[in-house]
Amino acid sequence: MRQYFKIGIVAAVLSILIISLSFREKKFNRTGILAEYPPIVLMGQEVHFAFVAGDNVHKIRIFSDGKSLGSTQVQKNKANLKFVFNFPSQKKMKFVGLDKSGQVLSELLGNIVVKNPSEQKAKKATIYYKIGDSEEETPKAKFVTKKEDMTPNLLKKNGLAFPPIPAEDEINGKNDNVYNTATGHPTAAESKKFVDEISGDAMELSDQYNVPASVIMAMCALESGYGYSRTAVFANNFFGIKQWNGNSSNAFQLIGQPDENDGFAKVIRKTETGQLIYDETKRPDNWYKLFRSRRESMEFLVEEVFLHKTGQWKKDYSDIAKAYQRNIAAGIEKKEAAYTFIYAIGDRGYCHKGGKYYFDRMVKVMDKWGLYDYD
Repeated sequence: MRQYFKIGIVAAVLSILIISLSFREKKFNRTGILAEYPPIVLMGQEVHFAFVAGDNVHKIRIFSDGKSLGSTQVQKNKANLKFVFNFPSQKKMKFVGLDKSGQVLSELLGNIVVKNPSEQKAKKATIYYKIGDSEEETPKAKFVTKKEDMTPNLLKKNGLAFPPIPAEDEINGKNDNVYNTATGHPTAAESKKFVDEISGDAMELSDQYNVPASVIMAMCALESGYGYSRTAVFANNFFGIKQWNGNSSNAFQLIGQPDENDGFAKVIRKTETGQLIYDETKRPDNWYKLFRSRRESMEFLVEEVFLHKTGQWKKDYSDIAKAYQRNIAAGIEKKEAAYTFIYAIGDRGYCHKGGKYYFDRMVKVMDKWGLYDYD
């Protein structure tokens, strides 16, 4: 009888323990967050934050030294965010899990050391990814290793190298380099290939919305450097379309861009060559809309810029598009109608240098490739 009593006590204790552990697991599943990230990164290197979140966590906000780096939505208990640190220092990180209403459910603290690329002798290095834990569950941190290419991502992608900005190279870097195409690109063959590749989408959009394919193609080529500008390569953004107050989940930050709005960008220091290094952490004016594909970028041009479909674009050019359609219906030559269309858009303010300046540059591209044949 006493033996059975002991067994009963043990069983009861085990049941309580199992219930307790189940409750803790359930509690974590509702509100906790786990973060995976590299504790040591290079200035200019894209840092990938990977999260696992509880069922009630709908958004994770990321802070560095008290400043927000942005937020990311949780889908199926997982979330990701990418960010680039541009100055060497040790960062105090905080990850905050929020519910649907924005209420804080959990917080997770950590550190990242940002080093200057010149400190790394080898191109390949071993990076240790720390897996952090919520306050509710604090087992020992685990580490895994992964080989990473330590080249700053703003200098290279898909085999393309870009002229450096001051934060990447204080001697050779220039702020205006952010507008340049990849070094050595495009070649004549690459330019021709680009025109051929976009022609199908341009003609489909032209047929669907009754706007000139020649103008769509010329704008794509002129404003994206035939697909080799930084915004084109990193964001599929051919037209410099900005995303004000963006973050890394919906936009690409063109770091190092000259301050075009007089005061939006805080200057940290000047280089010996007179170039400016900015504080990019709270800068709203150099984020560009991130498109999933070239086609999506072209659709935005036609639907929002030309036709003002949903009002996302700041200016309404839809009357210019309608005037083009009336000209075509009246039998005006397509080439002449396209000329009128592009001059009117530039003159309305699409190009800050005016309609004549933009018209002359566009016509050179249209003439060079005989783009009127696509209208």
